[in-house]
Amino acid sequence: MKTAVIYARVSSREQAEGFSIDAQVKACKVKASQESFKVLEVFKDEGFTGTSRDRPALNALIGYCKDNSVHSVIIHKLDRFARSIVDHSAIRAMLMKYGTNLISCTEQLGTAPHEIFLENIMASMAQYYSDNLKTEVRKGIVERFESGYHMATPPYGYEVRTGSKIMQIIPNEAEIVRKMFSLYVTGEYSFQTIADKIYDENKYKTRQGKKFSKGRIQDILNNVAYMGQIEYKKLGKKVQGLHEAIVSPTIFLLAQEVMESRGNIRKVEKGKLEFLYKGFVACPECSKPLYAAYSTGGSGKKHLYYCCRNKKHGAVNIKADDVHKAFYKALESLQISEDVMEIVREFVGRRLEEQEAQAGKKVDECERKVKAIEKEKLDSYKDHKKGLLDENALRAVLSDLEDKKTLAQMELNEEKIDYNDLLTQIRMLAQFGARIDRYWEIATFDQRRDILGSMFTNVPTYRNYELTNMEISPLYEALRDISKNHVLNGRGDST
Repeated sequence: MKTAVIYARVSSREQAEGFSIDAQVKACKVKASQESFKVLEVFKDEGFTGTSRDRPALNALIGYCKDNSVHSVIIHKLDRFARSIVDHSAIRAMLMKYGTNLISCTEQLGTAPHEIFLENIMASMAQYYSDNLKTEVRKGIVERFESGYHMATPPYGYEVRTGSKIMQIIPNEAEIVRKMFSLYVTGEYSFQTIADKIYDENKYKTRQGKKFSKGRIQDILNNVAYMGQIEYKKLGKKVQGLHEAIVSPTIFLLAQEVMESRGNIRKVEKGKLEFLYKGFVACPECSKPLYAAYSTGGSGKKHLYYCCRNKKHGAVNIKADDVHKAFYKALESLQISEDVMEIVREFVGRRLEEQEAQAGKKVDECERKVKAIEKEKLDSYKDHKKGLLDENALRAVLSDLEDKKTLAQMELNEEKIDYNDLLTQIRMLAQFGARIDRYWEIATFDQRRDILGSMFTNVPTYRNYELTNMEISPLYEALRDISKNHVLNGRGDST
């Protein structure tokens, strides 16, 4: 008999919306029964986000598959597995190495090139959902910041009291802050002498009961919150806060002038060097990730390098330009021809049309199920009132019906897919596959880092102007290895 393990995951938000662990496990067990699998173990991650690979049950599952003969891992839906295409590809490749397949209750997966292609499309959609959610969260944070709310832990001298979202002054701490400013603006005291003076004379301490350090005092004297403003450093913006100032703008700016005259202003480094491939390339001698460095020539021009100083071998210094050429060569190898992509688009479009037609029928069926369950619940209440069901029997019946309703509702939710939006996303990915080099040229630094992160499941080694030991992610493998024959075969058979 074929063997399987089940994996289920919820975050607290999803659990509140009804996607419970138990409902997922039930659906997976039904799938196992339909496929004649013997379930060996059930692994559950409760309260863990799908964007992180650091999940105890997932790690235990991978270890179990490594040590035991497991035919398949059964999941309810791909986004339960991972919401990052990089993590999905890496975990999938690891399981395949152990001879373990992946089966979804709600999606058709397989090992044929076009099936891997579609699977990674779905994994990409899960990541798109996750990234979009992060964007919406960030948007909310920015809106709160621009409204004047302090977005971090209140600094020394302030607190956020129960029932209020605005920082309030803590009188005794505010007195200490004013003392620091009043001493510093005289120009007679350094950060260290202020720390010594307020401790020796007043025994002023931090909230942790320690003496203020000179670094802590410099941080306080630099914090615009004390003159009533708030700063969002990632945006490089400052706005007027809703909280009350502890010192006047005049005193605060005077303190900045003293610091600047002494050369104590902490300036942001201008023209920060960008090492695009840091963390993505390994040493040809010891296979450890190379670190980034630069040297300055006689003309003042900075020359970038990727280096290794492992004592077991000599120094390794590789020009950044050479590393770039090696990565660009690998990037070009992932492209696929436009005529193949046309067939892919046609094949995927037809598959989605078929799935959409089938989904319409399933939606009707699921809605009928939900209505039938609601009717059963209503009938049960009527039987209880008539004395045909006692309290315990009623609870048992309602509990069973609620489980059935949850499964039916989940099934209904899965079928309500915007196929036009999905097809648009797939066409965009197809276009990306055909013109990776063009997208690379117009991408920002962070976008390029994201592309690199999705390309490999390992850190490739630089050797003689080429990348070696590359483990291309299944997404790019599908894009690279697919051919007209593969696609035509997939389109022509019953798959």
